[in-house]
Amino acid sequence: MDAKTAVQRLASASSATTPDQMKQRAQEMLAGLGDLVKQYVYGRLHPGASSANVRPNSFAGHIEVEATTETLAVSMPGYAESIDRGRKEGGRKVPIAALLKWLAARGVTPRRNQTLNSIAFAVQNAIYLHGIKARPFLVGTEEYLSQLVDALIDDVLLPELVGMLDDKFPD
Repeated sequence: MDAKTAVQRLASASSATTPDQMKQRAQEMLAGLGDLVKQYVYGRLHPGASSANVRPNSFAGHIEVEATTETLAVSMPGYAESIDRGRKEGGRKVPIAALLKWLAARGVTPRRNQTLNSIAFAVQNAIYLHGIKARPFLVGTEEYLSQLVDALIDDVLLPELVGMLDDKFPD
């Protein structure tokens, strides 16, 4: 979904009439951008899947967006660049400790005659032998977030501010 449409859906029918309401509304709208970013990333990483319900244990489910009226900070799991760039076959092996952490975060449990270490070793070996296909999403996510903020300001907050000023200072 394009940024303008996403922001219009995010905006509710009510509008701010006082500076305090405007600040509160801006904070709520900025916080809502976090869900839109998660949906965008999920859609980029899982083409064809519905991005409306981001799975909590997925990569996109671990994205944190902290928004205030002054800043907008997006943090992603440490392996974001690895997903974006991929990994060549035959390169350095992925550390077992990192794979154990990743398996635990994904909720993987060993079956009969398996241990979490043996699963991590198998994943490490598969990555070493076959690599990981790159799934570029970081630049697109940054551009989408920029479009969301621009649409929020241009299509929602600025018109409300102008309306509030027109009410306060009529011609």
